[in-house]
Amino acid sequence: MSSRKQTTPQTKSQENNLFLPKSVLIKTRAVLSKRNYESLTNTNPFKDKSQDQNISHEESLNMKKRDQDKKHQKFEESKESKNLSSNSLPEKILPREFYTIDPVTLARNLLGKIFVRKVDKQVIKCKIVETEAYGGIEDKGCHAYGDKFTDKTKYLYQEGGHLCVSFIYGISYCLSITADVEGQPAVVLIRAVEVLEGLDHVIFNRDMKNPSVLGKELANGPGKVCVAMRIYLSHNTHDVTQGNGIYLIEGDGQLFEIVVSKRINIDYAEEYKDMPWRFYIKDNINVSCKGTIVEIITPIGFTKPTDGQHSPRTTSFLESLNKFRASSTQSARSRK
Repeated sequence: MSSRKQTTPQTKSQENNLFLPKSVLIKTRAVLSKRNYESLTNTNPFKDKSQDQNISHEESLNMKKRDQDKKHQKFEESKESKNLSSNSLPEKILPREFYTIDPVTLARNLLGKIFVRKVDKQVIKCKIVETEAYGGIEDKGCHAYGDKFTDKTKYLYQEGGHLCVSFIYGISYCLSITADVEGQPAVVLIRAVEVLEGLDHVIFNRDMKNPSVLGKELANGPGKVCVAMRIYLSHNTHDVTQGNGIYLIEGDGQLFEIVVSKRINIDYAEEYKDMPWRFYIKDNINVSCKGTIVEIITPIGFTKPTDGQHSPRTTSFLESLNKFRASSTQSARSRK
């Protein structure tokens, strides 16, 4: 077999150049080189603009200073955008596994978690501070006691991690989150929350003209929770593990003592009214009431804050509340 010398494939322009005279090729390359040089000199960032324009040395320095200021401004803007993007990382929503457990354990685990509500470009974040567990068909305090499946109780049978909103006493809504597996009517009632973000929206939703100094009445009850966060019957079956404007995320990691108490306002539940299935964060001013205390759970590593000492979140909340109260008082005086 005869060996042939392998040649590299030539482009179309190279093939065309083979048929041009050598003198023409040299002249063409010279013209292109000159054009490239002119384009480089015209865009040379180091070229002194005062050479092209009839301006003074002082004006030239001012032009350079303005260019430097623009570069510095762009740099600061890029830094700010990076910081904003890092702060706006997607929140980690609590997964399904967090909810598919028994309601008593879920009620205790929900304390300290952040309930996020987004609607009409508003963002409200509240820390859950008080819960109550309702444990299925054996619990006489549960609306589904005796496996009572109706149009009103069917939402209690959802898989853990769904909203269950009920209208009670003909005056208010109550928000619960389902627990356990599908078909097991178990829920946790959210009795009270602490507003962390969106204070103005909460005050507007509650239609409060002049809240108290500490603002503890903003959401210290089941009915107030729904009004504060704009939760209605239409939110029944909402899946909090999928986001879509209503979801839960982890808390700030701050340790707290948990008070175990008997459930309240369920005298109809007979012997089940004394079940210690109510939990709340000890010494939190947003809790609806203390009730009959059965036990206090103190986590390992917990240190009790000194009197008058507030966490950074509480301090920020109080500052925002004081500003609102001041502006509300000033507007009331101006109307007079």
